Amino acid sequence: MRTRSVAIPSTNVAPNLEFAHQHTGVERAHRELGLDGTGIKVGVIDTGVDYMHPALGGCWKTPGCPFQYGSDFVGNGYDSVATPHPEPGPDPRDTCDGHGTHVTGIIAAKGPKVRGVAPGVTLGAYRIFGCPGNGTGQAADDVILKAMEAAHADRMDVINMSFGGGSGWSEDPLSVAASRMVDDGIVMVASTGNDGANGLYTSGSPGLGVGVINVASFENWKITSLSIDIVGPNRNKSIVHSSPGNSKFRFFFDSPAAVVAPTDSAGSVEGCAPFESDYTGKIIMVQRGNCTFVEKAENAQGAGAAGVLVYNSADELMSPTSVSPNVTIPLVIIKGDDGRFILDELKSGAVVLTATNNTVSEPNPAGGQISQFSSWGPDPELRLSPAVGAPGGNIFSTFPLALGSYTSLSGTSMASP
Repeated sequence: MRTRSVAIPSTNVAPNLEFAHQHTGVERAHRELGLDGTGIKVGVIDTGVDYMHPALGGCWKTPGCPFQYGSDFVGNGYDSVATPHPEPGPDPRDTCDGHGTHVTGIIAAKGPKVRGVAPGVTLGAYRIFGCPGNGTGQAADDVILKAMEAAHADRMDVINMSFGGGSGWSEDPLSVAASRMVDDGIVMVASTGNDGANGLYTSGSPGLGVGVINVASFENWKITSLSIDIVGPNRNKSIVHSSPGNSKFRFFFDSPAAVVAPTDSAGSVEGCAPFESDYTGKIIMVQRGNCTFVEKAENAQGAGAAGVLVYNSADELMSPTSVSPNVTIPLVIIKGDDGRFILDELKSGAVVLTATNNTVSEPNPAGGQISQFSSWGPDPELRLSPAVGAPGGNIFSTFPLALGSYTSLSGTSMASP
């Protein structure tokens, strides 16, 4: 089974893709060489795309439309484990997940907020993921192979596959299929995976196919985020946060919420054990370390919390992953200095948090460094993998209109395009 990686709806913000473009040379290729992808066909095998987004053309297979190819192979309700019977829709429009829309924006958006790497390309959208559950949906190999064959039949010049999993071998069926498409002259690009926390040998298929460009993630040089307004008994402060651990659950609340920083049942401030008190409707803040973000979120959720703030040990942000069938609350990371600010205010009294719709951008201290979630090689046969890296941490791009239109996401999925 294959999964895609990791959303914060945002408005009125300078696009942070421009910073990535400056550092990767894309901006110079646009400005000096006039290259924008015109004449190239790019296929995106993913969750589909909200092709009605104005930055993506707002059209489907009409004259002059960037989308001239593609199909829905699964439908909204498909999941290869829970609901494994595809019921394809009439076209691959995605209004309920957003992953493919975000990826497509990185490739080809042409709007005032997001300008893609190659805004002049002709696009094909091949939908292999549905929208059930809470971001844990998967796709089976037979569905993916069908989409790959369709993209091949449409003679795509480049095919992006921001997903992975299964066997970590070049002999895996998807890796073999991708390699054969490379031999047929198609540029195949895949994300290496988001399992960097598990150490070496964590790159997955289809990125390990021979000849496939397997892409690792580096942190963007700017962080774009919805702001969090902290109101304490002595001081107030607006702070930024990471992209959510699960794009299905954005860090936004209809009304102000109290922030607490309790110790867990093991006497730790890290939230790695269950909490003994009830914190219904409150935001639990814990320190990073000693257990996974999923465990921290599960323990906070078990105490009734509405969300989780994880303050980093360093004064920088990182991109967490809290995708789990058991987690239905948002989790984000804040900088160590901001966490200590909240702790100082809690010593004097109650602290209230408002998660706003205002967006802020600020320099990323980790900009240009490898993302901590990015999977490592080599492959099991000791081939070098991943082959290249690109910005994938804290990337601001398009999102379905129904889900806020724009968002910042992190993952090797964002590096691949």
